[in-house]
Amino acid sequence: MFTEIKLSDLPGRKSKFNNEVAKDVMDFFESNMSAAEVNITKYKNAASAKSSYDQAIKASNVGVAVITRENRLFLIRK
Repeated sequence: MFTEIKLSDLPGRKSKFNNEVAKDVMDFFESNMSAAEVNITKYKNAASAKSSYDQAIKASNVGVAVITRENRLFLIRK
């Protein structure tokens, strides 16, 4: 048996793993921007940040691509 609920009533993830990254991806996807640069100061380098963003994009199943250029990270709408 199950009970219908609103999507907004779903609880957030309990772990801190990728919560901020997933929020960044969804905020970008819901915006009207075609491209944006991501602040990656808390990461070792752009490659490690890209890995986190790739995982969040795959889990979210949204039309966003992530690329790196000159140790900088960018989100691009597909």
